[in-house]
Amino acid sequence: MFSMDANSMYASVELLNDRWPDFTRLSAVLYTTPEASTLELVLEKEGSVHVHWLRPESDLIGAVATRDVKTGNLIWTEMEGTRWITLLQARFLIKRGYILTPVPFIYERTTVSNNAETGEAEEGEPEINPIYAIVCPRLTFNPFDEVRRHYEKRLEMKKAGDPREKLVKFILNAGSFGKWVELNQETRIANECDWCFEFSDWDFSAVQEIDGEMIGYVKDPIPKRAGNTANILGAYITDYARMNLLTLADRFPYESLIYCDTDSLKINLSLEEGLKYIPEGLIGRDLGQWCIEHEMDFFHALKPKQYKAHFISKEDTRTGELVDCDMWKLRIKGVNIRGVILKKWRDEYMLGQPTDDFTLSVLKHLQLSDRMVYERLIGIRESFRRGLEAGEWMEQSKQLRQPS
Repeated sequence: MFSMDANSMYASVELLNDRWPDFTRLSAVLYTTPEASTLELVLEKEGSVHVHWLRPESDLIGAVATRDVKTGNLIWTEMEGTRWITLLQARFLIKRGYILTPVPFIYERTTVSNNAETGEAEEGEPEINPIYAIVCPRLTFNPFDEVRRHYEKRLEMKKAGDPREKLVKFILNAGSFGKWVELNQETRIANECDWCFEFSDWDFSAVQEIDGEMIGYVKDPIPKRAGNTANILGAYITDYARMNLLTLADRFPYESLIYCDTDSLKINLSLEEGLKYIPEGLIGRDLGQWCIEHEMDFFHALKPKQYKAHFISKEDTRTGELVDCDMWKLRIKGVNIRGVILKKWRDEYMLGQPTDDFTLSVLKHLQLSDRMVYERLIGIRESFRRGLEAGEWMEQSKQLRQPS
């Protein structure tokens, strides 16, 4: 098996595409009659549309997801549904053979006007309108031009073996994507009395008792967006990324695709065989290209972000070439695997840091399929929360999630 990884996926789609929505000029489009509410009226604009989608039998992977309201997980196996999609995605789905039918969405708003006599603002009667799209013109420039400078800086640091390139990567992703869709929950410090009378609708998390009074954090349960967020722009970025991933996946036999993340695929073929499906120029270090990240002889996944793999070769980040290795990787989202290894080492040797051989042995023998309990190790923050000596290691059990 081998895995392919995009070179800074978000940066690449931001710089290599020029069709972006002017999110400052959004306007709703009324749904009057089915005849007058066709996709052709909005398809060449930017924005989003509310549709019923029907997936063709030819799409074996699935390009539209719905979200499970109980678990929050995305479901990619459904054959039809109704939801908002970007017009960018609508054009992509139509090319894949999807049937999209506009569906009215009830939009309610209350107008505010100034009273002519008093000058005070007054709310009018609520307006209820059926709409089926929110559209805007295209931007006449690329809002991500500055991203290229940071990406080139990161490449220089990778070639030099500078570990700070990871920091540049975080800045690149946060500044070029995260801030457009940032969602925050206001948090304050309060005592229980303040919580009861001033923040009764907020969530209270106790931290420490001082003089008989419990102090903790209160968090507004309703997320808020900053005034300068642009959801539609963020949706376009993620849609471009998903389109890139699906376009790559389409090149391989469907049965060979065993796992994907936002910007990577794991393919159940030998590298020699897999390269037959990859056109010249697709592999490289430039934006828009992909790298062969690992070769594997073992891969086991239960859920997204929960897998175990044995790498027999890996990419040299300085040269981009594959080098032989013998490395196990275990990942379970929310579980500190390094902490588990350190705890096992300290239990046996009391001091120092785990050796590479010890780490390899632990990862090799831990099994995802076991109904086991991982130890999640928590440092300074949890020690403070429990009123213990700062930095003292704490243990919490975290049950391994099983497939439903």
